[in-house]
Amino acid sequence: MVMEKPSPLLVGQEFVRQYYTLLNKAPDFLHRFYGRNSSYVHGGLDVNGKPQEAVYGQADIHKKVMSLQFSECRTKIRHVDAHATLNDGVVVQVMGELTNNGQPMRKFMQTFVLAPEGSVPNKFYVHNDIFRYEDEVFGDSEPELDEESEDEVEVENEERQTTPETVQENTSSTYYDSHPVTNGLEETLVESSHQPEPELESESKTEELKTEAEEKNLEELEEKSPSPLPVETVSLPQEPPKQRIETKSE
Repeated sequence: MVMEKPSPLLVGQEFVRQYYTLLNKAPDFLHRFYGRNSSYVHGGLDVNGKPQEAVYGQADIHKKVMSLQFSECRTKIRHVDAHATLNDGVVVQVMGELTNNGQPMRKFMQTFVLAPEGSVPNKFYVHNDIFRYEDEVFGDSEPELDEESEDEVEVENEERQTTPETVQENTSSTYYDSHPVTNGLEETLVESSHQPEPELESESKTEELKTEAEEKNLEELEEKSPSPLPVETVSLPQEPPKQRIETKSE
């Protein structure tokens, strides 16, 4: 009977469960997950302040794990991603929190590349392992962001303190100035409505003068014009009676 091939996510989740359980209970045997060609990087700085270099092979990885002095190491896994990669391998990314030797929890990211071991189905070993603490990666940038944010908050507070005063002055001036202006306009409108319009009177006077002058001119013309000539009727000559022509029928 042929066994079904598990999904990459199932392989990743099962590996994470076994790996961090062994890290908590028996870190001395953690090197058994690795092979002769495996690489291991655990975040941090060396004595010279440089990033830790990778170690290779099962024996050197065992020495490195023992130097980290894992004791009562507990982890809280927040998220696991797993995808298939070349040669039937699986890439696993883990995000969570880890405490060692009673220290406070620290956020970490760890990436594994699981490669199939020989011809045995569904059997993997850790070919690559990269571990980093988030505070070591982002720790330098956080104080700078905090200082910038504090400066921005101070500037915003200063602007907020200055803007209300100017707004109050502007609103008070416009509020008190608006009333006399509107009242003055209303008074002028009322006064102008009672006064007669001079333009209309002048036009009416000119029209009266024109009509009087026209009437006088018509009277003068009637007096000066002669009486109309009598129209004589012209009698047209009467035509002589036409002769009547009769035709006989043959």
